[in-house]
Amino acid sequence: MKSLIILILVAVLVGGSYLSKPSEKDFREMIKKKMEGQKDDMLTMILSKGSSDRFCDSCTYKDRFLWLTVEHEGKTIYTGAFNSWFASDFKIEKNPN
Repeated sequence: MKSLIILILVAVLVGGSYLSKPSEKDFREMIKKKMEGQKDDMLTMILSKGSSDRFCDSCTYKDRFLWLTVEHEGKTIYTGAFNSWFASDFKIEKNPN
């Protein structure tokens, strides 16, 4: 009986994860909000050369069935799961120009 309950709970967890996975559109909206809200952020340095749309177009979106990863220049910068975005330890060096 206990195994059946655990199996049902795992199925509910997997179903909830799949249904609440954020999309590429959600990522674009989150980036735009971050740009508007923060001036001297690491993300602003990335986007100073162009708009947020150009930055989002240069990213690679990988659908992992239960979550979504966003890569920029071969490095994972965000992971999306349960309708949330989690940033990785992606570091950007300042441009000397």
